[in-house]
Amino acid sequence: MGTIYLRMKKYDEAMHYYMVADSILEQGMQTNPDQHKTLYVISLNNIGMLYRRMENWESAEKYYLKAAAICRQYEKLNPETYTYYLGIILNNLGAFYRNQNKLDEAERYNLEALEKRKTLLQYSDKYEVDVAMSYQNLGRVYASLNKTEEAKNCYTKAYSTYKVLANNKPETYQQDFARISFTVGDFYKSCEQSKQAKKYYKESYKAYKQLEKRYPNKYLDKIKEVKEALKKI
Repeated sequence: MGTIYLRMKKYDEAMHYYMVADSILEQGMQTNPDQHKTLYVISLNNIGMLYRRMENWESAEKYYLKAAAICRQYEKLNPETYTYYLGIILNNLGAFYRNQNKLDEAERYNLEALEKRKTLLQYSDKYEVDVAMSYQNLGRVYASLNKTEEAKNCYTKAYSTYKVLANNKPETYQQDFARISFTVGDFYKSCEQSKQAKKYYKESYKAYKQLEKRYPNKYLDKIKEVKEALKKI
């Protein structure tokens, strides 16, 4: 129920249900942690995300860090499961600190998220999308830090992975590819590299047009946004 209210942006109602679940799971951690620890981590992360939406920064940080600490505690016992969730939480912490303009902390947590997610590739290539996401987020941080070459490197790796994923499973990853292409286009535009910006904007436009054929009227605003970006180059 909490997640449903969160999607509806009814934050008070969402918090009520999240806190009820958190209280139950916290009690469960006292009696049978093995049975409850995964759900407890998810609960803490959800509350952290909700506090972030509500711009209650202190509480968001508290719940994110608590969730991360539990993942670290159990990571060696079940590496795939808890490294996966730790990657999610570290990624959220990176975004949290970037929103606060605490870019050094954002860089640190995004780098750790990336390294954790890379280790997951030994279990399955399904984690490639998580690695790509970390490269994209790290690219944003480097761009904000004016570390242009580092940002370019991260964006290029994210773009390349999403392109392969979209070619293999367009129904799942075409939208992600359209988004990263637009993001990279914006990056090159900010670097005053119009030729490169235009290249990536065109990739985004093409991807959104393909999505529009599959889902009529859903991506018209995105197509308009990309066309406007192309006109300004």
